[in-house]
Amino acid sequence: MNNQKPILLIEDDQVDFLALKRCFEELNVQNPLVQAMDGEDAMSYLKDPANEKPFLILLDINMPKLNGLELLNIIKYDRKFKNIPVIILSTSSNKKDIDECFGFSVAGFFNKEMDYETYKKTIKTIIDYWMLSKNAN
Repeated sequence: MNNQKPILLIEDDQVDFLALKRCFEELNVQNPLVQAMDGEDAMSYLKDPANEKPFLILLDINMPKLNGLELLNIIKYDRKFKNIPVIILSTSSNKKDIDECFGFSVAGFFNKEMDYETYKKTIKTIIDYWMLSKNAN
């Protein structure tokens, strides 16, 4: 990526986290990957001044406590965090979920693929895009 800031993955499913971590390793992504288990955990990370502001947020929608849509509402209306690009990685194909996410100006919405190689290609596409993109962070 174009910097070495962390990527914040907000994902409550450890299998999904490990699959993404494996993708990052195989794609040689150098940015640290930080996991938050839910929206509350993510907000704790973001608000902690000891933590570096993430370059990118990868967000699941369906999570306990503070879900992805609730977290988006907080992030996108907070001046400290609103410019962090948020990419949705979800099992949901529900049009309402997709529309709500884009209503919060997410940078993209992608389905988690069941096939690992297809999932890895999706992650590679996201990474390749952000390697070339300038950002406000």
